[in-house]
Amino acid sequence: MYQRVLSASLALCLIAPSALHAAAPQWSESAVADRSATERLAIALEHSAEGAYTEAHEWLEAAADAGSSEAKIHLGYFHQHGRGVEQDGERALEWLERGVEAGETGFALRLAWDYLEGELVDPHRERAEHWFQHAIEHGYHEAHLGLGSILLTDVVGGDERRADEARAHFEAALDEGLVLASYYLARMYREGLGVDRDPERAMHYLEIGAESGDPQISSVMADWLEEMRHEL
Repeated sequence: MYQRVLSASLALCLIAPSALHAAAPQWSESAVADRSATERLAIALEHSAEGAYTEAHEWLEAAADAGSSEAKIHLGYFHQHGRGVEQDGERALEWLERGVEAGETGFALRLAWDYLEGELVDPHRERAEHWFQHAIEHGYHEAHLGLGSILLTDVVGGDERRADEARAHFEAALDEGLVLASYYLARMYREGLGVDRDPERAMHYLEIGAESGDPQISSVMADWLEEMRHEL
């Protein structure tokens, strides 16, 4: 009896997982019609897990049409990576924007960096600033660093009109515990970038970074701090 049960169990293990449950429905207007956005998304993700990306894309579009913000984000990734559709950076960002505008605010920061770095489309500073600001308004404090760094680039280039705004973003980031902001603030005060040069204040921010315990920041800031101490 035990051997028969064991043999049956082994046989089940050899059956493809898709054979153990009903296959995901194929897309058709009639198949879509009576299903909610949530159901359409679930079917799309099931097809995607099976590698049936063209079918998954059809269901994602149906889910997006029914109001699924999550489906819009997935469509962005499908267009970015060419899954079931031709790879298209502009369409990818278009779908990501639709998803963020529909409520997936956590992807606003990703959008901002995509526009700033120009990996999917040509760099677009205005769009980057827009989405960094959108992320800030929805509580994603890392966006202060991104927006501040854009503005600081202008200051370094000689345009100091938005120096106060850059500094305010770095201060806001530091208030939220993002110690990388201390590097930017230290640099501004050490080099007099849009502010009066103030070595003591620069050292204050360097000390914050050096004592942060962050392995990516503390050693660099400590070295810079020691260098400034020798200068004074």
